[in-house]
Amino acid sequence: MPVVIALILLLVLASGAHARDPTTLCTTESSSDRLEAVADNGDLTLAGAGLARLADIRLPESGPEREQALGRLRGQTGADLAVQSNGRRDRWNRIEAHLRTLTSPEVDLAADLVSAGPALVDPAAAPVLCRTDLLAVENEARQQGLGVWQLERYKPASVAELSRLLGLVGEFVLIEGRIRSVGERQSRTYLNFGSDWSHDVTVVLPKKAWLRLLDSGLSADALRGRVVRVRGLVENAGGPALTVTAPETIEVLQDDRRQPSR
Repeated sequence: MPVVIALILLLVLASGAHARDPTTLCTTESSSDRLEAVADNGDLTLAGAGLARLADIRLPESGPEREQALGRLRGQTGADLAVQSNGRRDRWNRIEAHLRTLTSPEVDLAADLVSAGPALVDPAAAPVLCRTDLLAVENEARQQGLGVWQLERYKPASVAELSRLLGLVGEFVLIEGRIRSVGERQSRTYLNFGSDWSHDVTVVLPKKAWLRLLDSGLSADALRGRVVRVRGLVENAGGPALTVTAPETIEVLQDDRRQPSR
C-alpha cells in the first residue's frame, strides 16, 4: 500500500507540474476541417469544430487594414484546412487554432495575414506565444511598410513618447527602449525605462512570466541596459505600463549597453 500511495503521489505531482508549464498549451493535435464562414469580428466557423480563432495574432481595430484582413480570410472560405489546436475553448466557445490550407500552394492563414501587414503578433493574455516564428514574419512586413505598418498608430513607439502612449491607454501597442533598471518583487517584476517609475514607461511581469524569462537566461543583470521591443495593452499606472504574460514577446534588439537610454 505505501508503494501504491507513493506512486500515486508522484503521478499527481508530475501532472501538476505539467499543468503549471504554459508551454504545454502549445501541444496540439492535428485534424482536418473546412472553413465555412468568417464573421466581422474575425471569428471563424469550421464545419466540424465550430467557432475558432487564429491563435497568436490580432487584427487591427478598424479601417481598411482590418477589411483587408477579413477579405484575405474570406478568400479561403470553403477551403479544406489542416488544423492544429489543443482543443481548449475560451468563454465564447472558440478553439484557438493554427490553420493551413490543404491545397497547393499551402497557405498558413496566420502567417499570410502577418506577412501582408493587416495583422500583428499578439498572444493576448496567454502565458506563452506558441508561434514565435511569426515575430520574424512581422518584422519583415514592418520593414517593408506593409499594411498597418504604413500607419503611425501601429509603428513602435519610443519609451520617450509618454504623451502618445498615455493617449493610447487601453489599446494595443509596440514600444521600444532601453531598460534602465529591473525591480524584482515577490509577486511581480518591473522593467523600468526611466528614472521615475511613477512617470516613465514600465513593463510588468507577473511572477510566472518572470520565472520563465529567467529560465531563458534573461536575468535582471542580463536585461539591464538592453534595448527591447515589447507589445501589449497600455495601462495608466502614473506613467504608461504594459503587463506581459508571455515572455516570448519581449524581443531583445540591441546589447550595446554604453549608449544612453532612448
